[in-house]
Amino acid sequence: MGNDEPVEWIFARELLTVGIVRRVGDGDVQVWPARADGERTLHISLTSPFGQALFEVPLAPLTEFLHRTYELVPAGREADFMDLDAELSNMLWSS
Repeated sequence: MGNDEPVEWIFARELLTVGIVRRVGDGDVQVWPARADGERTLHISLTSPFGQALFEVPLAPLTEFLHRTYELVPAGREADFMDLDAELSNMLWSS
């Protein structure tokens, strides 16, 4: 089973932000807080028809990354920095 073609997942940074405190996500992408060797981590589960992957991310560098993204683009202002219609069209019509 499998395919040599890459599978892409696109999800909002808000999913990661909420996943720091509770399980969140429906379908192919799910995120939840965890502990590994006493260290707080974030689990990211990605599922496709070709298989699934589970990532364990150390929380400290992830929260630093998210903090920087919110400094650059405040929550709720994402549309000011991208053309949502063009992005949606690209996702729906590209092959």
